[in-house]
Amino acid sequence: MDLPMSLEHPALTEKHWTAMAEAAWSTRDRARVHGVPQVGAAVLSAEGEVFAGCNVEHRFRSHDVHAEVNALTTMGARGTPAQSRC
Repeated sequence: MDLPMSLEHPALTEKHWTAMAEAAWSTRDRARVHGVPQVGAAVLSAEGEVFAGCNVEHRFRSHDVHAEVNALTTMGARGTPAQSRC
């Protein structure tokens, strides 16, 4: 997906929002939950790459992983630079 974004001009365009929304909604369907709320989240790197994550619940609630954390972890695991934006 070609969505260049300058750190000097951090405004998100409608194209950015659409790409992140689509990624979050499609990832939401893969959430692993014990209750009702399935959550999807997306982050956009400074290079315009979208990373998505979903919530993963554990029967011991202290081990739950929030969708936002999952998306950021996915971005970090791919080696995306730290100056990426959320």
